[in-house]
Amino acid sequence: ATLSEAKGPLIEARPVPERSSCPLAMAPIKNPEQARPSKATFLKPDAAQVLEAAKSLYADELRPFGRILLKRIRERAAAALAEAEGATPTAVPDLDRVPLIDPKYLRSVCETCPDYQVEPAEGREYSVTLIGEEGVFVDPCSPL
Repeated sequence: ATLSEAKGPLIEARPVPERSSCPLAMAPIKNPEQARPSKATFLKPDAAQVLEAAKSLYADELRPFGRILLKRIRERAAAALAEAEGATPTAVPDLDRVPLIDPKYLRSVCETCPDYQVEPAEGREYSVTLIGEEGVFVDPCSPL
């Protein structure tokens, strides 16, 4: 089974220079080999996938900073791929089988979605607040 058969069209392996007229355009992967990363290929999550990843971070009491959101989306894609290939539910998904996500692309998805408020953070970092959702977040750097 492919990732697209298991969960619908989750990712598209697309060369970086290629631009779509719709920034959220997705196409199903045709075989598992397309899910392998290459130098010029990025994962292209849609707004719904970003929203689900952000909600899962809220549930874990982690503020959805851009870098953490990038990782959570890849974790979820890796888990879906492993499930599609028949892995046991307790198996650890292999992130190396999922392409990286272009951080600029992810930020543009967040900035164009009415469900999010993008707030600047330290340096070039940003965090995503879900409109209408109150989050209680732990500080992973706190010694307490």
